[in-house]
Amino acid sequence: MVKGVPDGFFDHNKTGSGMQPNEPSSETALAKGSLPEGFFDNRDADLRARGIQPQKVDMNDAYKEFEKEIQEDLQEVDGGLEEEEIDAAAEREEYLTLEQHTYFAVDWRVQHLGLV
Repeated sequence: MVKGVPDGFFDHNKTGSGMQPNEPSSETALAKGSLPEGFFDNRDADLRARGIQPQKVDMNDAYKEFEKEIQEDLQEVDGGLEEEEIDAAAEREEYLTLEQHTYFAVDWRVQHLGLV
């Protein structure tokens, strides 16, 4: 007898409540020929492999949906550009105001200190 192993550990002929599952495992199902969902990268090929007919896509509807998405993207980009233009104009105005204030301050000093 091997030390540290319970009695009957190496008896393979016994039937009982061992580690054998009662339900067939997913490996057994795969061995019978069915493929798991997502086995193929191509969605249509994956459906056909599992015996399901894929729905046919109406090209006109798909094209209209594509155009709609493109228009939404363009509107989003236009909104971003408009916002950037507004920010740039505000920054430019702030810079010009500061520059003008600096020139007025220099002019005032020249006139009042008699440097001219």
